[in-house]
Amino acid sequence: MPNFRQLLQLASLYVGYGLSVFVRKSFTFVLPDVINSTGVERSQLGLVTSSQCIAYSVSKFFSGFLADQYRPKLLLQLSLIGSALTAFAFTACSALVLAVIFTVTLQEDPSQFGLQNYQEEHSGDKDKSINKKDETNISQVTSVFLDPFLFLLGISYLILCGIRTCMMDWSHLYLIEEKQFSPILSSTIASSMEVGGIVGSIVSGIWSDKASISPGSVSRVKCRLNVARNFCFGVTLSLYLFVHHMHHYSNEIFVVLVGFAIGFFVYGPLTISGVAALESVPGHMCGAASSVCSAFGNAGGVIAGLPVTYLASHRGWHQTFVYICYLSLVSLALFWQLGRMQCQLKQDDTKDKTS
Repeated sequence: MPNFRQLLQLASLYVGYGLSVFVRKSFTFVLPDVINSTGVERSQLGLVTSSQCIAYSVSKFFSGFLADQYRPKLLLQLSLIGSALTAFAFTACSALVLAVIFTVTLQEDPSQFGLQNYQEEHSGDKDKSINKKDETNISQVTSVFLDPFLFLLGISYLILCGIRTCMMDWSHLYLIEEKQFSPILSSTIASSMEVGGIVGSIVSGIWSDKASISPGSVSRVKCRLNVARNFCFGVTLSLYLFVHHMHHYSNEIFVVLVGFAIGFFVYGPLTISGVAALESVPGHMCGAASSVCSAFGNAGGVIAGLPVTYLASHRGWHQTFVYICYLSLVSLALFWQLGRMQCQLKQDDTKDKTS
C-alpha cells in the first residue's frame, strides 16, 4: 500500500499536470468568442494552435534529454514558473503556488519514497547503466528513430494525438456550425471527453498491467499493445457515432455518452503507447524514447492545427471529421502490426549484458 509520502507525490504530479494542461489549452476554451468578436478565419485559428503545438513539442522534446542529465525536480519547478510568467490571472498564480509545492514534496531518488531504482535493479551496476556505450544524445535519438518498432509506434502515437487534438480543438466548432448545437451543449461534450480521458487513462493502465502479468503472457509490451488495439476499436466506433449519428435533436444523454466514449478510447492507447515506448528500450535510453515519442505526438497536434483548418475551409467540417474516422482505422492497423513486432534496441542491450 502506498504511504502518505507516495500519495502526496502522486497528487502533486496530477494536480501540476492538470494546471499545465489548463495553461496550454486556455486559447481553445475561448475559440467561439474569438470567432464571434474578431471574425478571424479558420486558417488563422489553425495557425495559432499549430504554433502552440510546435512550441510545446520543442520544449517536451528537449526536456526528455534534460531529464536524463539534470534533476527532474528542478526542471519541473522551472517549467511551472515559466508558464506562470507567460500566462495571466488565476492560471499564473496557481502555477507559482504549485512550483513551491513541488519544491517541498518532490524527491529525485526513488528510494526516498519507497520505490526501486529501475536502472540499478535491471543492470546491477549503476555506473555502467548510464551511458554504458558512451552514446551521445544525438546517437540515442537516431537509434530510436531507426528502430522499425519504435518508428511505427511513433506514427500510431502521432495519429492518436492528432485525433485527440482535433476533437478537443475543433469538435465544438463542428457541432455549432454544421449540426446547429448550442454552445453550452457543445462545451459539455468537450468536458465529457476530458472526463472520459481521465477514466480511460486509468482503466487502460490497470488493464494493461494485469494483462502483462497474467499467466501465459508473451511479453509485457505485446500485452499492452493488444490492449491498445482493443481501445482503437472503440475509437473507430465512437467517432463513427459522433460524425453520423449525433444531431442537435439527439438525446442529451446519448450526446454526452458519445463524448465520454471518445475521450475514454482515445486516451487509453495514448497512455499505453508511452509506457510501451519506455519498456521497449534500455534504461539509459528512456529519456530519448520519451522525447521521440512526444515529438511524434506533438507533430500530430501541429497537423491538427493549420492543416486541418485549411482542409475544413475547402472540404467542410463534416468531410474533415470523416477523414478523421478513417485515420482511426489506420491506427488500428498499426497496433495490430506492432503486436507482431519487437524492439531491437532492448534485444541488443540484453545480448550485450549476457556476452
